[in-house]
Amino acid sequence: MDISQISMADLQTLTGRKISFAEKISLTLAQRKLRKNISPDGTIEAKKFERFFAKTGGETGFHAGGFFLGFLLGLIGVLIAYLINDDYNHNRVRWAWIGLAVEVVIFLILTAALGSTVY
Repeated sequence: MDISQISMADLQTLTGRKISFAEKISLTLAQRKLRKNISPDGTIEAKKFERFFAKTGGETGFHAGGFFLGFLLGLIGVLIAYLINDDYNHNRVRWAWIGLAVEVVIFLILTAALGSTVY
């Protein structure tokens, strides 16, 4: 509850640095969202926070291992990504396919560039 009601001056004093305009706006929006999720009895509605924080552990976003498997090893890298079975499997496989697609696009661009210089 304290976080949802802290003022900018108090936060600057607490952190020991000046808060930028963009940070002020994002803090205000986050405070508003937090206040909406706090029930009148003071409890936090956990389901909304579970959905908000559900996929922050590497299950979404860029997966470097998957991307480089697809980019460097091609189709074999995509198959390896399918074989590694853990919580990040879906994200790794997706980025392996994206890495393979990037490799193919670069190959086509280089082929077209070299093919036009040969003729």
